[in-house]
Amino acid sequence: MASEFAVECRSVSKVFPARRKHQRTVTAVHDISLSIRHGEFFTLLGASGCGKTTSLRLIAGFEQPSSGEILLHGNPITHTPPHKRPVNTVFQNYALFPHMTVAQNVAFGLTVRHIPRAERDKRVQEALELVRLPDAAHARPGELSGGMQQRIALARALVNRPAVLLLDEPLSALDLKLRQAMRGELKNLQEQVSITFIYVTHDQEEALAMSDRIAVMNGGHVEQVAEPAAIYNRPANRFVADFIGETNFLRGEIALREDNRVQLRLAEQMMWAAADDTPPVGQPVTLAVRPEKVYLTRTNGGNGRATLYGTVNHIMYLGTDTRYTVRLQNGHELVALARNLNGDGPLHLGEPVHIHWHESDARVLTE
Repeated sequence: MASEFAVECRSVSKVFPARRKHQRTVTAVHDISLSIRHGEFFTLLGASGCGKTTSLRLIAGFEQPSSGEILLHGNPITHTPPHKRPVNTVFQNYALFPHMTVAQNVAFGLTVRHIPRAERDKRVQEALELVRLPDAAHARPGELSGGMQQRIALARALVNRPAVLLLDEPLSALDLKLRQAMRGELKNLQEQVSITFIYVTHDQEEALAMSDRIAVMNGGHVEQVAEPAAIYNRPANRFVADFIGETNFLRGEIALREDNRVQLRLAEQMMWAAADDTPPVGQPVTLAVRPEKVYLTRTNGGNGRATLYGTVNHIMYLGTDTRYTVRLQNGHELVALARNLNGDGPLHLGEPVHIHWHESDARVLTE
């Protein structure tokens, strides 16, 4: 029976030995378990040193796990050498051969496998058409732009028809505008070829824009695996909430539990919030709320519920939005991102405001 998953990592760890006598071993990946579905665009997201690239290299076979098991389509590949895995990798620096033409670069893997010339030429042309560079076959990599070189690297990987394509920050060398344009192209390409993509990036916006699911990594651990909307709106803990986008954190304690909501004592005032888990009364917690979910009004707009109060102490105009920083009565600051203020008009420095949000837009974190 075929496996439900394209790639599985079961309790995989990777410990690098000390390089020098007085150095310690380094645990790059610690007991991670991932189940990646067929045809999924799956992203490993995290800061430098979190273990995401090591995890990719373990799946590729460039590194061997210290413990645990890796499966491809249900078959163990932990000890299978890289060249025998139906997996291809697109690297950050593209790794194109400068002395070869584009066609020769794309055909390289097929040439090594001794694919007949006619079949090889046919597949190279198909791959170049797939990445929208059908007329670049005779050019050299150095004659192409960064975006075009990135597409050639993709064509070279796809021409081998891998079961899984691994991508190690392939857009990081491009300028911002081109990087943003390539996100859509890469996602469309993945949907067109229906190949499982495992993508590594440190860019939260990139991960949210392209992924079917995201694994947020930190210190060699997986903090949360979920769809982009769930990662953003329902972070599992403070690390995820803080790493993905901008978040306001307010310290308080549970005052009352009621079904799937709790009342918190914040800044000497009471606020309601939704809670998946219901911590006990009196427990200190952190409330997380995104700036775009925060409403500022000159009058109480909390539908009869108590709101927080503060004073506007910084205003930043951002074109379509205005970013307000508000100082609460206890001295802490909170950020609100507003497109309109319920018809009140723009606020001014030093102006007192009411602060409120919908219960479902706030997240109670116990970590």
